[in-house]
Amino acid sequence: LIRLTLAKVEDQPEKAAKIHQEHLNLLAELFTRQAMAAQEAGQMADAIRLAQVAVRCNPGNAKSKLFYANFLHSIAGRTDDAIQTLQHGLEFLPADDPLTKDYLERYFQLLQARERDQEVIDGSLNYIRNTKNIPNYMRDSLSLSAATSLYWTGKYPEAVNLINASSLDATPNGLLLKARALFEGGKTQESINLLEAKTS
Repeated sequence: LIRLTLAKVEDQPEKAAKIHQEHLNLLAELFTRQAMAAQEAGQMADAIRLAQVAVRCNPGNAKSKLFYANFLHSIAGRTDDAIQTLQHGLEFLPADDPLTKDYLERYFQLLQARERDQEVIDGSLNYIRNTKNIPNYMRDSLSLSAATSLYWTGKYPEAVNLINASSLDATPNGLLLKARALFEGGKTQESINLLEAKTS
């Protein structure tokens, strides 16, 4: 792999930076696959070491960062480190990549686990506002994250407004969140009517 990369650089020195980046991308993928295999084999020390190498090879590789963050949170019990790892990769995420949705969902879930809901609200709404040509599935996912955090912080009317504005009540998760927010916000009958209308 290294010889092949060096040969490419010798043949095309004007593209050295691009070739170097492609090489780092390949290495990150390789080390991530090896880390996953080590985890599956129960070799946790090897898995975390390989995952760290993958992230260092290419800090913009969402798959590597997501695996490493999940490992830190689920296996090592280091949720704050997992959040920091994902936070440092936010700037590299392409909006049109389906993995970006999983990455952001996990990032916001970990923030919610640490009761950092205001960061979820601000981060998800800013991402929607500042990202051009954001796919609908991404917009819906981010809106649901924000609405969930609005609910958890007791901002029930704001949660309902966001669900309505984003038509999230067309999905089961959005519908249930809206019903819970209405109920907790004192609109018990409206909450019951909403659920009855959907189940009848």
